[in-house]
Amino acid sequence: QALAVSDNCIYAAEFYDGKMFAYLMNEQTSRIEFVEHTIDTYTFECYNKVLGSFDFTEFPDLRDMAIDYSEAAMYAIAGVRNGDGNTSLYTVDTTNGNMYLLGEMEHTFVALTCSTDGILYGVDLEGKFYEIENEYLNVAYDVLKAL
Repeated sequence: QALAVSDNCIYAAEFYDGKMFAYLMNEQTSRIEFVEHTIDTYTFECYNKVLGSFDFTEFPDLRDMAIDYSEAAMYAIAGVRNGDGNTSLYTVDTTNGNMYLLGEMEHTFVALTCSTDGILYGVDLEGKFYEIENEYLNVAYDVLKAL
């Protein structure tokens, strides 16, 4: 099925293994869908395959995703929908979009990335750049101050 850019609102996306995986709001069903996007390199048409569908009201407020190529693991950060509070870190199952909570973090992160050697980094609401230590999710330190 061809997908027009304006058809759905993408909350977070990440490129992995030649495909783009994304969580988006399906405006027709009001559900969050986890889709696998592919692009026809000759026509540049986008196609998507829905791998999972979730109730919007029960789904976390997704902020960003990152892939750890060293372990082939996808991560996501999300906050509490319609609420205040810090973000939590999740792993993402790329076969169905299920998210598994790893733990709550000390800061409200808005961006997530991962180095090629598997170190997660985040940027908080104040623009500070942190290293996120997987083993101790509540212990993130300001990378810029540490340098």
